[in-house]
Amino acid sequence: MEKLNDLLVQGHFSGDTESQVSEIHTRAVNGNGVFHWRFKFNFQYAYLKRKVMIPGDIEDTYLDPIVTLKVMDGDPGVSKEPYGYVHLNLSYMPRGMPRDDWAIMDIIPEYEEPPKGKDEVYDPDDYKFVGPPKITFLNLYKAKKTLGWWPLYKKEGDYLVKTGNIKMELEVMNKEQSEKRPAGFGRNEPNANPFIPEPIRVKTEFNALQAKLATVKFIWKSPNRCKFIIAIILQIVGFIMGALLWNAPSSITAGLVG
Repeated sequence: MEKLNDLLVQGHFSGDTESQVSEIHTRAVNGNGVFHWRFKFNFQYAYLKRKVMIPGDIEDTYLDPIVTLKVMDGDPGVSKEPYGYVHLNLSYMPRGMPRDDWAIMDIIPEYEEPPKGKDEVYDPDDYKFVGPPKITFLNLYKAKKTLGWWPLYKKEGDYLVKTGNIKMELEVMNKEQSEKRPAGFGRNEPNANPFIPEPIRVKTEFNALQAKLATVKFIWKSPNRCKFIIAIILQIVGFIMGALLWNAPSSITAGLVG
């Protein structure tokens, strides 16, 4: 049975006091969310230090330019913990992969493979696939723009465990460039540079006929379908017998009168 979740993406940049939040993808099927959402972060960058500068009254603060994306449940009552997240240091970040199945955890610098359990057996057939291209890193402040797939993960115990993938485009520009190429948050106006279309999402609403067909499909695929079929037959026989018994007195009376 397909699992449905209400999902949103939360974005945060080093030094910001609050996170930005996307719209909610309601009833996302099996955790596959589509957003088409723009996050905008304003910051001062100390190029020589390769740090984000936060001006202070007495002393400036310097932080690593890290952007964090978290996939959260749209209902805080379900879970306040992210389903998965990714941290990217924009001055030294792994280049995104061109395919989602190539977004492996090995591209994450802080990733350490957990030790295999005693019951895990090495199977060479599991590794017969065309692997991702060579893992490379870039400085986004020099590259200016990048597009690709990155892994989502969360910490379990002492290790990072992959929970999904995310595709995104990242771009940095100076103040003059941003003024020449205005863009709104999310899909707000001015929706340009680039234009972000409405996402195309899988509809999960079922009409009455589809619901009945889904029930029949469930019964047919069930390992207990023989029991279901027998129960249905017995119900039909029971309805017929009940109808006969209900009409029997009136038939006997009619016969006696005649």
